[in-house]
Amino acid sequence: MSFERILLSWIEHAEDKGESELTRRLENVAKKVVAALKGPWEDFDKTELTEDSDDAGEAALWLDAAETADQAMVADKQSRIVDVKLGRDSSDNQRHVQGLFASGETPTGGFVYVAYTSGKKSEFNFVGHGKSARALPFSGSSKASNALRASDRLALLFPRLSSQTKLEELESAICYLIRCATGDDPAYQPDVEPEMPDSEAWDRIEGLSDLLESAGVHLYNHAKHGED
Repeated sequence: MSFERILLSWIEHAEDKGESELTRRLENVAKKVVAALKGPWEDFDKTELTEDSDDAGEAALWLDAAETADQAMVADKQSRIVDVKLGRDSSDNQRHVQGLFASGETPTGGFVYVAYTSGKKSEFNFVGHGKSARALPFSGSSKASNALRASDRLALLFPRLSSQTKLEELESAICYLIRCATGDDPAYQPDVEPEMPDSEAWDRIEGLSDLLESAGVHLYNHAKHGED
């Protein structure tokens, strides 16, 4: 399967799963607040909302990732993905990839790369970015080097807009799409930090927060003083 097809399936999955999970978790928060009012609400422990809040945030990040990757690599028709098969010899792999860049078979500009193993259950090992073939560390002992040696496929993603910021955003988005699809960060790249622009998902989280706060203020002021 080409990486383009993999990416499209990830985006669709993240959109569906992110929307479903975000809605469910925000509804849970609202339900728990209402339920607390039916009991000894003064003893309500806000930590009861922690799991729902954390999972709502994770779902929002999946939606951020889907939107970022879609805009960079799907909606923009000038973007391109190059699939590379890797062999067992790192030196041969390096020469092959350098040849692709030197021959003009790859677009100019920066890129994001994904090192992974193919098969019925693909394993996604590392996501990085760079401006030239030298950014691909086929030798050495870094996490990226170890990941490339453990992989038999390399996807090179060339977005039309390839500033350092745009590459970091796309790299982060791919990592979060992997996390959404597999339940794990890339194998050689734990604890990925989100670097993506916020999607509208965060407006819904902020909206519920503002609603609960303003409703409480309105309740008190109107009950106590007869005014909003």
